[in-house]
Amino acid sequence: MTTPETAPAPDGRPSGREAMPTRRRLYLVLAIVLAAAFMQLLDVNIVSIAIPPIQADLRATSAELALLVGGYLLTFACALLVSGRVGDAYGRKRVFLLGMAGFTIASALCGLAPNATILVLARLGQGLFSGLMFPQVLSVIQIVFPPGQRGKAFAIYGATLGAASILGPLLGGALIGADLFGTGWRMVFLVNLPVGLAALVLGIRFLPESRADGAQRVDVAGAALVTVGLLLLVLPLTIGRDAGWPVWCHLMLGTGLAVLAVLAAHLRRPSPRHRRNPVPPLIPWSLFGQRSFTVGLLLNFAFFFAVPPFFFYFIIYLETGAGLSPIHAGLTTLPIAVVSVIVSGGTEALGRRLGRGAPAVGCALMALGMAALVVTLRHAEERPRFWTFLPALIPVGLGLGVFVPVIVSVVLAGVRSEDAGAASGALATMQQVGGAIGVAVVGALFFGFLGANADRASGDETAGLESALSVSQLPPQAVQPMVEGFRTCFHDRAAQQDIRATPVSCRQARQLSEQVLASRSEQVRIGVERAMQAADEGALARDFTRSAEQATLLEAAVFTLAFLLVLGLPRRAAARPGPVDVDADGGDPRGSVVLGR
Repeated sequence: MTTPETAPAPDGRPSGREAMPTRRRLYLVLAIVLAAAFMQLLDVNIVSIAIPPIQADLRATSAELALLVGGYLLTFACALLVSGRVGDAYGRKRVFLLGMAGFTIASALCGLAPNATILVLARLGQGLFSGLMFPQVLSVIQIVFPPGQRGKAFAIYGATLGAASILGPLLGGALIGADLFGTGWRMVFLVNLPVGLAALVLGIRFLPESRADGAQRVDVAGAALVTVGLLLLVLPLTIGRDAGWPVWCHLMLGTGLAVLAVLAAHLRRPSPRHRRNPVPPLIPWSLFGQRSFTVGLLLNFAFFFAVPPFFFYFIIYLETGAGLSPIHAGLTTLPIAVVSVIVSGGTEALGRRLGRGAPAVGCALMALGMAALVVTLRHAEERPRFWTFLPALIPVGLGLGVFVPVIVSVVLAGVRSEDAGAASGALATMQQVGGAIGVAVVGALFFGFLGANADRASGDETAGLESALSVSQLPPQAVQPMVEGFRTCFHDRAAQQDIRATPVSCRQARQLSEQVLASRSEQVRIGVERAMQAADEGALARDFTRSAEQATLLEAAVFTLAFLLVLGLPRRAAARPGPVDVDADGGDPRGSVVLGR
């Protein structure tokens, strides 16, 4: 229900001072809120393309890179838990504008960040404010548009999200490649400023205010517990490798688990009967007694545990290991977005017909695509073309397009109708939590693989380097120490915890090379430097390729696990037909709207 001053007119629109009497103004409201949805999803996708340039410019550690993606998803998930109810209680326009203003300011801070620490903190703020404004989008559409026009509005909403998925990698690569005003990667954040400012100005003037009569109070204690618990889990998982896994990392993990145990006790506690307006828990504990919900929660966690980290490490491989430009890296991953958007249009009917079989097909396609990618990486050239991966990535796009639109609806089919709103909000939040933890875990493993594979990668280049140095007429007694210096330097650089530092072995190898070449001609020095550079680039490509192959093998295993979890859903589970409905937390019960790439 809405408050008296914004009570809906007979045609379903707000009346009074905030009435929207004309069709033109109605769609202006739609454009304003869709700008937020577009920016949010675009910002997830576009940042992945910028990870390697950010690493090169700010000399960010692997943990800082992971936090740019996983930290954003985590703060987004924590805000998502309560922002729908906050909008109901305090006004959806007010909360939307607060989120938009915070997101725009955080984007400016990201674009102007002088170092990786400031960038990570600003990125966490982006996720927080994004989670605050995003649930208001569907709520505003539901409130403002009359029933007869909501279908069209939601269709435009879906098309907007599809466009953001497709344009993210391309726009990111194009902006970095264009280097507008010498900003480089910074423009992927600064591009949000004109859109955000325009949405703020127009929103203040044209957005109608609405709130729910008798809105439920926010479970502040539950929200604080889940936020603290997840932060204590994700942070040590992300930074533990770089820090060398000190005692405090283990203490944080243990404390995080303890806080989540306290959260479980808090959710189980019944509300005092004497209160007239008791605070509802974030998630009704009774939901965990319903098989469809508990299995669905695990399934969403497992599936999205693998999706964001795939884009994270694969794009790093494409740009750093395969040597592709940002725009070519964007073109490489583009088929995933295009295919998933095309397929998702007919997935709802597939979900109604196949029930749990639809998400099972999605998981199987994802596992198949990852297995095909493992084979492709194993036989890839040192400098592959961006279309080399197309046959493997098409099944990935198909899997996303089949799984994402139906999974929440299929799970909700086995949940009591009175719990559907809370269940859909919890499932959507779990997708983001899974992505955040996945980036932390898989990202740490990927960077660990780089160190573990370094000796094999440099060893494959040894024969060629020895031959090139011998051709340069260096004495035999100088060739072997230079080769050994190269291998030691490469190993230490790949295995070090802080990639910003120059290992001692690299400085020693450089000094040795300078001593050997001091009395040589300019032509010999150039030849030796080219040989050393070629060996380094070759070893780097081999190292990243093999590490990406191992990480992708892990991804295939996770999607296989997700397939097995689908089989645990009730057989009767089938996607609920009907129009989109807004749940208690402003989510879309039919599925997540954020892929978290």
